[in-house]
Amino acid sequence: MQKIQKICAFLAAVWFFSGTFAFSQYFDQDPGTPIYGPPLKNEDLVGKVVYIEYWGIHCGPCRAAFPHLIECQAAYGRSGGFVLIGSHLQEPSPEVAEYLRSVNCNFTNYQQYRCPLAPPQAGGIPQAYLLDCRGQLAASGHPNEVLSKVGPLVEEAVQRRRLMEGFNPAMLVDLPPEFQKLPALFTAEKSWNAPMKQLEKKGRKSDEAKAVLESLHSAIDEEIESLASARKEKPVETLYRLTRLSKNLKGLPQLEKVNALGKKAQKVPGAKEMQKVWVQMETFQKKCQAGKLKPAAALKEAKRIAKSFREASENEDFHKAVRSEMEAMAELIENQLAAQG
Repeated sequence: MQKIQKICAFLAAVWFFSGTFAFSQYFDQDPGTPIYGPPLKNEDLVGKVVYIEYWGIHCGPCRAAFPHLIECQAAYGRSGGFVLIGSHLQEPSPEVAEYLRSVNCNFTNYQQYRCPLAPPQAGGIPQAYLLDCRGQLAASGHPNEVLSKVGPLVEEAVQRRRLMEGFNPAMLVDLPPEFQKLPALFTAEKSWNAPMKQLEKKGRKSDEAKAVLESLHSAIDEEIESLASARKEKPVETLYRLTRLSKNLKGLPQLEKVNALGKKAQKVPGAKEMQKVWVQMETFQKKCQAGKLKPAAALKEAKRIAKSFREASENEDFHKAVRSEMEAMAELIENQLAAQG
């Protein structure tokens, strides 16, 4: 039963195929109240890239690294796929919180937090550890070396999140303080026409609103170009994402181009049929997250979906790109199920 529960937890991760350690514990015990910043839970980290910095207030190299950490959090934190955590390993002191306030630190810091997935090793500080969106250690060492590896991992995490949660252009835009609630209006389940019209109206009087509107349009245009480029290699995934995006864009100028790309994707033999399985997979994932499936039922459904992908990969009536895409998906699920026993 425990193994089945682990598989169910894996399937309920932020992205269905997020990897072996998607259900890993980033906090195996209560880390206590943060020295600085908001408290974090395991749910806040699953499916995201996590950077952990072990440091001390009386360590010169540690303090020298802080401006770079703050820049990194500012650059990637708004993507929704990155979390930076500081862990102060020296003796507790009021100086720590004072220092963090003085440098306008923008990430959570704990006292003596040791991540089970990346505990500090013997030796000096600073020590940096980078966990990918599957909870696997991707890099460790001096902050200067590890920080350079954050970007590509965050991009992967964002792509995985987009696949299951949908593309949200407001998550990719540098939003001024008064527009921080915009991401909630651009979720996959909603039409974006109303909030875009509101921004357009505000933009007649506000240069800030006009700039946000232009940035949102640019983010949408880039997503469409990305889907156009991926269409030949991953027709099923592309069709799935185009179908979702078309619902968001009703009443907006980009809808015509998205519908045209969707029609081309539908003509690829097998893409339309397998898109239905993607929809089933999304429904299944949501049920797992909501706790509406018992572990045994979740395991049975995972096997059914894997079987559908495997059969599609062997269907000679399907386009070779569809067969290749489905083979890769089948292997991901089969390998995960085998790894869990």
